[in-house]
Amino acid sequence: MNGIMNWNKIGDCGVSIEGSCDLTSERMLEKALTCPNLYELGTSIKLGKALAMGILGKLPWLIKLRLYDESFVGEEMRCPANSFPRLKELALRGLPKSREWRVEAGAMPFLSELMIRECSCLEMVPEGLSRISTLQRLDFHKVRHVPSIIIKD
Repeated sequence: MNGIMNWNKIGDCGVSIEGSCDLTSERMLEKALTCPNLYELGTSIKLGKALAMGILGKLPWLIKLRLYDESFVGEEMRCPANSFPRLKELALRGLPKSREWRVEAGAMPFLSELMIRECSCLEMVPEGLSRISTLQRLDFHKVRHVPSIIIKD
């Protein structure tokens, strides 16, 4: 982890966290994500409660985020206002305990693609997504069978 403190010299950076990588504490997660130019992050390991959307949302250049296979084990995800300032693509897959997702006004202002799969306890698509005018693609497995979806202003 100490080696990534020099990542600020890298122009573009993508990180995939897999296997037995141990980021069980919030401090370790923050240290792993110190690269100011991190534009893509994917994880498929259990980060437990250490995975705070507040921490990820502060990454200034993050464009793509993939949270897979129980990487978030809490019941509620929250995207605070002004978080994820450049995020364009978000994928949530295999988060069976996630029940509620809140997106506050001003969060993810450039989100254009959202994929939600295998999140069986998620009660609804967040109301806050209605404020994101850049959203062009929503892949949500629970409504895939509906032949016609009408979106009103």
